[in-house]
Amino acid sequence: MIQSITIINYRDDSFTFTLRDPEQSGFFVESIDGLDPPPTTLNTSPLIGSDGAIFNSSRVEPRNIVLMLGMLNGTSSSVETLRQKTYKIFPLKTLVKIRVTHDSGERRDIQGYVESNEVKIFSKRQIAQISIMCVDPFFTDGITPVLTTIEGYATPLFEFPFEGPDLELSSITTATSKWIVVENPGDNEVGAIFQVEFGVETTGLAINEYNEAHTTILKQMYTQPLSAIFPGDSTWHAGDVLTISTVKGDKYATLIRDSTEYDLLGLFLKSSQFSWIYIHPGETHIRVVASTGINDLIVSISFATEYQGV
Repeated sequence: MIQSITIINYRDDSFTFTLRDPEQSGFFVESIDGLDPPPTTLNTSPLIGSDGAIFNSSRVEPRNIVLMLGMLNGTSSSVETLRQKTYKIFPLKTLVKIRVTHDSGERRDIQGYVESNEVKIFSKRQIAQISIMCVDPFFTDGITPVLTTIEGYATPLFEFPFEGPDLELSSITTATSKWIVVENPGDNEVGAIFQVEFGVETTGLAINEYNEAHTTILKQMYTQPLSAIFPGDSTWHAGDVLTISTVKGDKYATLIRDSTEYDLLGLFLKSSQFSWIYIHPGETHIRVVASTGINDLIVSISFATEYQGV
């Protein structure tokens, strides 16, 4: 059950409306519309001389959240003072963040622009109707980081033929890949930020998405030789930091080397086999591959979980 609604305006001022204890704020939440999954528009083309239609595309419409806030008589503030306060909490045409908190402690955040704030001033029971248009229609619970350190593997070659402490002579077998299983608890496929930190000189780096059986590559991200940027040098150096964003509307790829940032997006788009990797609801299986140097890579993946409703 919803415990409270918090509004954070463009000045980072926070106002909380508690559903079970309205006296704290002086407002009671009469209703909130628009918390369910938003409507979807399906684009189809009719078939001539046949039943049905052809599906072309679909899109989720912006979310319209409408809050009905009543003003309590007999609180420390008068009804007129509370009405004036709503104008400060919900400034017209500005961006506000809505945070819905459940009894379990879980929260859902969404941002939107204040479209209107209507109050029937001459009504005996004053209720403010606030309309907020959310152009990005999905709720999120923030950034979910997934961090893994890629390590090598040891293969024992000899064991002492007597009982006692486990003593092994081993050789290091250099790994060429590492699996990362990313869990997305949300409802939507989302973009992510992939970051690779290089500990030693590395060659042949690629990031792939595999199916659950680890037998088929679904998508892959890799660069063309770095010699296009650094003539005569196609390897990754110790201290390099590669960042790839697959977030929709904010895709980029950068390399930080010796405190200088380089744009790598052009190195990706030269290959028709390149494909952005997204994080699906449930499990996404990521494989990081390198010909050399994978033992000293640190790979992190972060993404914002999206929910279709609260």
